[in-house]
Amino acid sequence: MKITTKWFGDQFNVGLANGDKPEFLSIKGCRIKSGEKGEFISWPAQKKDDGTYWRHAWGSDEFQAAVIREAKKSQPQDTRPARQKDEAWQASAPAQAVEDDVPW
Repeated sequence: MKITTKWFGDQFNVGLANGDKPEFLSIKGCRIKSGEKGEFISWPAQKKDDGTYWRHAWGSDEFQAAVIREAKKSQPQDTRPARQKDEAWQASAPAQAVEDDVPW
């Protein structure tokens, strides 16, 4: 089985195919997270009314490890979430507030 990943910002899609044949399964909106036991795949999920999450997909530990390896190989250099990029930009911006140009 061939595992492919394609990044979109801080998320990626996982594709599964038999050899060179077209993908037969695509899982969209995955993320790599760090937990107490190490890195894992945060599969797409929906938050329920009771605060727990209903996962739309799930993979075994062995499958997750293979996906993480493939995702890290294809990961672009700067896939920080937009908020982190904004914070980095603000930290590098001059100390003078942008609002100083407002004429009132």
